[in-house]
Amino acid sequence: IDGNQSGSVVTFENGEDSTALLSGFTIQNGLGFRGGGVYYSSTANARLDNLTIINNTSNSGGGIALMGSSPVIANVTIAGNSAVSGSGLGGGIYCNGQGPILKQALITNNLASYGGGVYCNNSNITFTKVSIIGNYGESGSGIFLKSHSNSTNANIINTIITDNPDGFESTSYQITLSQQDDGSNYLDIEYSNIQDGEASIDINNSGTLTWGSGNLDVDPMFVDSANGNYNLVASSMLINAGHPDSSDSDGSRADIGAYPYLNSYSGPTWYITESGNDTTATGASDDPFRSIQAALNFGSDDDTAFVSAGTYNENLVYRYDESASIRSVSIIGEDKATTIIDGQNSGNCIRLSHNGYSTVTIKDFTVRNGYSERSENNQGGGIMVGFKYD
Repeated sequence: IDGNQSGSVVTFENGEDSTALLSGFTIQNGLGFRGGGVYYSSTANARLDNLTIINNTSNSGGGIALMGSSPVIANVTIAGNSAVSGSGLGGGIYCNGQGPILKQALITNNLASYGGGVYCNNSNITFTKVSIIGNYGESGSGIFLKSHSNSTNANIINTIITDNPDGFESTSYQITLSQQDDGSNYLDIEYSNIQDGEASIDINNSGTLTWGSGNLDVDPMFVDSANGNYNLVASSMLINAGHPDSSDSDGSRADIGAYPYLNSYSGPTWYITESGNDTTATGASDDPFRSIQAALNFGSDDDTAFVSAGTYNENLVYRYDESASIRSVSIIGEDKATTIIDGQNSGNCIRLSHNGYSTVTIKDFTVRNGYSERSENNQGGGIMVGFKYD
């Protein structure tokens, strides 16, 4: 649906409730005062699903403007939208009041003065399995939360927020909080991957951050981020790292981010070869992984990974937490002279965490070129065994 720069492409203003659904379209080239792509009035809560909202412009909410509405927005891509004139709020999404829910959404390459990806004011917003990547704002490039007289509550879970450059401060913040009058902000984050961790959140004496369990600050390892492919590779540390009570459509523990790596194979024996791949493979004998880390990510308790002869340039991490499905694992090389784990002088070759009773067997490998001074705790260049991995 092409707006031809003549107004908001889609407007919900007649009391559409959650039984109304807009699905299966590209929404593009809108130009509106609020909501270049989609505009919601306070009486509307229509669902959005399976949409691409792209190249729309407005003063507030280049892609979507929510004016006191609480829709569920799922399986959408919101990309290349802008809000730079006038107030310049929310390149991807602007929400004012109520409680929208974002699920399995990609918000990328949007531009605004405040809140390149998302701007929220006096709202209760939930982000679940969302990827907020490569947006730009003068402040709050990923998310900008503002409270004006009332409160703003944001809950972020199983979400990636990364590579959102902030142009207003010398320090780049992925998330910025701001308050006015008697307002207050509450931000809860758990089981999410936030670039630079808590340091990337500008509290600015404007609210309360609850930094929950399971949060990471690692390279997400996308298939091809330069060309907009934000699927995870099988060796990503975000595989099966989401909240233990949430799952992906293949029945496994949820990955972090909008695009899970779905795998029809469940072991108990995993195969790794130099000719395997980490973009589509399952790890079965006829469809091997390229990396040992992939087998660790997908494996369950007492599984075995067989590694064919070759050189594997990896910094392996065996994660244990109380909710993990894998507590004991065997990693078996074909021959120690020809099956090599090479740390490339970039950290521990192998990092093992345990809870006191997990068992890891590593057999028939050469482990070389580990460098402890580039590891997290400067210990164990070849193999680091610790009590817990956070």
